[in-house]
Parts: sequence; structure tokens; C-alpha cells
Amino acid sequence: MHELDIKAVRVYAVGPSLTPRFRFSGEIADRFMTYTIVRITASGGLEGAGGIDSEGIGAFDSTLAEALQPLIDRLIGRSALERNAIFRELLGVQTVAQPYGPSLIDIALWDLVAQGAGFPLYQMLGGSRAKIPSYASSPVFDDPKDYVDYVEKVLDLGYTAVKFHTRGELDWDLAVVQAVDDQFGSRSIRFMLDLEEKYDLERALIMADELSRLEYAWLEAPLPDQDLEGYQRLRARTTVPILCSGNVITDLPAIREAIEMGCWSAVRTDPCVVGGITAASKVMALAEANGLSTELQSYGYPLSQAANLHLMLAYGNCSYFEQPVPVEHFNYAAKSPIFVDAQGHAHAPTAPGLGIEMDWERIEADAFLTFEAR
Repeated sequence: MHELDIKAVRVYAVGPSLTPRFRFSGEIADRFMTYTIVRITASGGLEGAGGIDSEGIGAFDSTLAEALQPLIDRLIGRSALERNAIFRELLGVQTVAQPYGPSLIDIALWDLVAQGAGFPLYQMLGGSRAKIPSYASSPVFDDPKDYVDYVEKVLDLGYTAVKFHTRGELDWDLAVVQAVDDQFGSRSIRFMLDLEEKYDLERALIMADELSRLEYAWLEAPLPDQDLEGYQRLRARTTVPILCSGNVITDLPAIREAIEMGCWSAVRTDPCVVGGITAASKVMALAEANGLSTELQSYGYPLSQAANLHLMLAYGNCSYFEQPVPVEHFNYAAKSPIFVDAQGHAHAPTAPGLGIEMDWERIEADAFLTFEAR
């Protein structure tokens, strides 16, 4: 048996008690942020992991973990080196529309293989750089003035860019944008706005005109991701860069269609939802071939953050790392979380693989659902 052959797979669904009920959308009253983790053990003793957060309304969410149940038995005895073959097989048997389960497994396999090679994952993938500017990604606040206070706090931490999550209500959102501009409009700070797909085209055009005037770095997810015609029309009528949410359109042919239609100014995606490191690398190459950057999303817990960060550092066609702030609420069970320095740069982990040392005893104790294959 080869040392990278898979001998055990364990799945955890965890509801971290330290995470407050932050909102990033006006429609979510209480945010129960579940951490679903895949832990793969190889015969030589190395362990690879992948994780993703998901939202539950009123309770933590077990559906992502349950979707992994029919997949993990197929991994036992397989080599972590067979990532492409494993991914294609798992896509054929997964029980949900989006490839969340295969994504987490692919990330865990890459973590294993990079550890086996003795390199941080970003270096194994290409190693374009060792750090990247980070923007502070906000929760939803109750008052526009709270956003002003938030910007002051994150500037003191060294961030030079901030992304706002707002209510998705045009007048209220404009009040936020105005309050921030009144306080910081003359300073060299980059701002982004994420509307979580809550607008129609008419309202999106109004907001886009305002953000164009204020030279925002981008307007994210103003429309439902599936509304490609709406995105096409919006982008043609504004100068602010337009991005989608990146959570819905996850297969390469659909992403290519949206690019060819001119829907987006940059491609938004996430290895945790698009098919892992393998698929996200293809998306980034597709974007670059069409003259676009890829703005990966990394809002969430450490394993999903790390997967995105390694891709950003490997390929170099991303401009920012997304760091949810306050950071302490998103470092659950990580003994070595992602480091953002006093100049607002996210740094590459130095350990092999994803480079995130997890507190597995804590995860075992906190999980509300676990199962495994051997």
C-alpha cells in the first residue's frame, strides 16, 4: 500500500459556539453558521482536510455533511494522487445539485498530496507570490453610522480596503454609502459593496451609478446570479466593475457563457463550491484566457479561507483576499489561522499542504454529527 492511499475518511458537522449570529444579508435574522469538515487519513499517517461553512435559519445545518455520506466509502483504498478520477466519479453519485461534497474531498486530497511533497499548496500549484492585500468584509449593521465606526476600526488594523454587506434595501443602502463617503471620501481607501443578489435591474442601475461616481472597486451580486441578461445589461450601462456572487453558476460551460456574454468584470468563485482546487484552477485559467481577473471569495472558517488563499497566491490573477472582520469569530479550532499583517496583507501559511493546524479534539467534542468510512 502506498503512503498516500486512503485508509479512513471522517466527516464532521460543527456549530461553533463562539461565532456570533452575524448577518451578511438583510433577510437573515439569525445566522447559524455550520462548519462541515472532511478529514482524510492516508496509510502513511498524513491527514488532509477540507471545510466549508453553510447557513441555517433557526438552527445549524446538517445537509452538507449528509450529502457526503454516499461519497466517502468510495475513497477507501484509493490513492490521493488520483484526484481527477475520484472527482469525476463522485460527481456521478452525489445527491445534491452543487458539488459541495466533491469540492471538500478534492481540497482535502490536494492538502494530502502537498503535504506528501513537503510544500505549501500554493508553491506546489505555481507560487506566484507569498502575500496578497486583504479587504475587511463586514457583517450587516443596524445603522449606517455603524459602518463608519467599522471602517475606522479596520483602518486601525491596517486594512486599506473594505467590503460592505448591507440590507439589500436601496434607500438604506444608499444611506450607508453616503455616510461612509462623508467620512472617508477624501482618503485613499478602496470600497466594495455586496448586495447578496437582492436587487432588480432598476435598483441595481441606481446603485451602480452612485458607486461609479464614488469609484468603488466593485459592486458584487446586485442581481440573482442566474440573471445573465440582467448582468449583461447592467455592466453595459455602468463603469463600476460588476461581479456575481459566485455561489450558483459553478460549471465551466455556464461560466464560459457568462464571460462570453460580457456579464462580469471579473469572475467570482470559490473552490469549496465549484469543485475544489482542481475545478477552481480551471475557472481561473478560463478567466485569465478571457482577460479577466478572478476574485475568489474566502468569507468563512479557516479551512475554506486557506483553500482560497493558496489559489490566489498560486496564480496571481486575484487582487484581494476576503477577510471577515472581526477575525476572532472565524478562527474556530485553528491553531494556525490565516495571518493578516499590520499593512493589511494576508500571508501564505509556511507549513506543507493547506498549512492550517486544526484542533481535532475540540472539533470532535463540538460536532453535532460525525460519521466515517474505513
